[in-house]
Amino acid sequence: MFFEIFVDAFRILLDVSLDFETMDRVKTIILQNPGVISINGLWGRNSGQYKFIEADIVIKAKNLEKAYAVSRKIENEIRAQVSHVDPILIHYMPREKSTYVAAVPLNGDQQTLSEHFGEGAPYFYLATIRTQDDAIRSEAFHRNPFAGEDKGRGIKISEWLLGKGVDTVYTPKGFEGKGPGYVFSDADVEVIVAGDLSFNGIRSVFFNKKNNS
Repeated sequence: MFFEIFVDAFRILLDVSLDFETMDRVKTIILQNPGVISINGLWGRNSGQYKFIEADIVIKAKNLEKAYAVSRKIENEIRAQVSHVDPILIHYMPREKSTYVAAVPLNGDQQTLSEHFGEGAPYFYLATIRTQDDAIRSEAFHRNPFAGEDKGRGIKISEWLLGKGVDTVYTPKGFEGKGPGYVFSDADVEVIVAGDLSFNGIRSVFFNKKNNS
């Protein structure tokens, strides 16, 4: 009996690593956040009934204020889904990028901007642009993979664009109060309302340096 009590106290003092199921759940929660780029390190320990979580992550954010907001949201999700977690320590840093990806919704002619975004834009133009001088490193036209679906096309195409690494979206109209607006806001994607600008006008204003090297 004394030996068992001694062992339990010894376990508490040393902090025993958390079980795989708990750590895998925490990892999933972190990576499900659209603002997270990667996990550099993840640690967990037991101390009695409490679980200590520590994570080192890279966040898709342009400044520390946005990165902090993402980290707090992750903390809240972990507390809501994993019992007896206290404390949670998240080390984070915004990602510094040498290039960024821009997207433009287009009509079937691949020359005029579509006002319907995911609901009816047949094509999306994607360009990878060098941050230093706005030189286009690569560009391509992609068919809208959700154009034929009945529901949720706007959100689905927004998530598809996030999977393509999009950082900036140009659109004739804003997304206030709409699904794509919430998706892009959570992922810190910049939305630029192009207004009456044509596709060629956008390229000439924003993407005016073509670099094939």
